Amino acid sequence: SVIVIPKEALVLRSNKKVVFTLEDGVAKWNYVKVLDENSTSYAIKKGLKLGDTIITSGNMNLSHDARVNSTFTQ
Repeated sequence: SVIVIPKEALVLRSNKKVVFTLEDGVAKWNYVKVLDENSTSYAIKKGLKLGDTIITSGNMNLSHDARVNSTFTQ
């Protein structure tokens, strides 16, 4: 299945596409494969699951397993 995310949710780490998700108050990074895009969104074909909580702001400086303030999530 394809999951659509806002463009601001995707960041590059070492030229790899990463989307941070929130699990129990902690950021987890997920390498993703983009199927398609438009001006505001990416269609993700691999790397995320339905129901994942995507971090869409404050993610430029996040690291894996960082504690997250829930105001940054969607």
